[in-house]
Amino acid sequence: MIRRLIDFCKGNGITARIQLDTRCDNEVAVKLYERFGFEIEGRLKNTTLINGEYFELYVMGLMLQ
Repeated sequence: MIRRLIDFCKGNGITARIQLDTRCDNEVAVKLYERFGFEIEGRLKNTTLINGEYFELYVMGLMLQ
């Protein structure tokens, strides 16, 4: 599905960049996104609250052009 999204965005003539957020402790997701070319661009502290615990997020981006 990620590959289809990237291919669609590359071919639509409009999208120049894709951005996503993922929890920093989700190493499987981070590695997956990196395999598709996404890079960690920043870190947001105490952004997501789940069951009373705050988590940090990576902001990841992929330039298409």
